[in-house]
Amino acid sequence: MKTYIATHPKTSETHRFESQNRESAEAYCLMHGLEIQESRVKSQETSRQSDEPTYYKGNYLLSKKQKAVLCQLAAGVFSDLDDLGLIDEPAAPGESKAQRLTKWRRSEVKKATGKTSLTKCRNSDYRKLHNHFALMTGKNYNPQNHCTGPQTNQRGDTMERREQIIALIEEELMKHARVVTDPANGDECAASQIAQDKGGSIGAGYFMSIAIAKNKSANLSDLASLVTLPARQLEQLHYTLRNRIAGREGRGEVKKRNKKQRGGE
Repeated sequence: MKTYIATHPKTSETHRFESQNRESAEAYCLMHGLEIQESRVKSQETSRQSDEPTYYKGNYLLSKKQKAVLCQLAAGVFSDLDDLGLIDEPAAPGESKAQRLTKWRRSEVKKATGKTSLTKCRNSDYRKLHNHFALMTGKNYNPQNHCTGPQTNQRGDTMERREQIIALIEEELMKHARVVTDPANGDECAASQIAQDKGGSIGAGYFMSIAIAKNKSANLSDLASLVTLPARQLEQLHYTLRNRIAGREGRGEVKKRNKKQRGGE
């Protein structure tokens, strides 16, 4: 057991307590309205976390509250599955239940995100992890726990809004590909012929080249990486894509559309 020191933010009263690990200590402090004294207590996990920046392109590292929620959720799931004999992780000789939980949780985090611990996970991983653990038991959990909060000072720029826009972009690309390759009516047949005469449908690669050109400082590689962009930039990219698809399919007035597109871009 490790000893941690925490203070009450209003009274400055000091509390000393023991906990199995850093994440459990943070969960305890969260429930009791305490703050761990970073300068007086160092743990292996905080040392690892200090090697990384606190944010990256708006995709912040998980907050203490988010990690506490995930730890509590994982502990509940582990307990239920362990009682049923459904934990695959073999127990080493002398391992306590808390040690097995930590090893199991880290294994599941790696399965869901490819990362070795919660300290390396970011906001884009939060709901993925929450759903990963929650779906193991089928229990209902508070939907508010899914909320990641504002990512920048831009109004409405939450991780949920970013993912919604990316989903709309993916739908736009899929619908366009279907119209070009498998038109369902006369209008779509005409649009398909025009698009094929211009070289075929606009794909994800073409769209990503636009996104990279407009956001040169971002580390973009595929549609999933777009989640690091603020919602406003994603909305602009969505608007640009719709214009490019309309142009490829020969819809609308070309001069007006190109004028709008130059202004919107």
